[in-house]
Formats: sequence, C-alpha cells, structure tokens
Amino acid sequence: MHAVVPTMRREVADAPPFEIIAQRFAAHPEMLAFFLLDPYPRMNVPLTRREVEDAAACIDTFAK
Repeated sequence: MHAVVPTMRREVADAPPFEIIAQRFAAHPEMLAFFLLDPYPRMNVPLTRREVEDAAACIDTFAK
C-alpha cells in the first residue's frame, strides 16, 4: 500500500508515497493517468478509465 502522508508506514516496501509519484509526473500530469492504465502486476485491481482519471487527479494534488 502506498503511503498517503510521509509518516504513514507502507505495507509494500517498493510502493512509493503518493507525493513521490506526483513529483515524478509533475511536468506531465496527464501521463500519470496513462501510467495507471497499465499497472504493475502487483496491482491486481483493474480500474476503469474514470477511476484512473480520478486516481490521477487525486495523486496529482500531492505535488502541489
């Protein structure tokens, strides 16, 4: 599980906090949604396009 706040303990060691993910895509936030459409194998929850857009918009707020 990704950390939502820096002090939160992560359940999966290689799951970066949302803040880090948001910073990676800060220059091109639209690419975050594209990235989420093809998730890692560990993320075994298929998302609809709307859910991906919502998740990307939420994660993007951590970069601001």
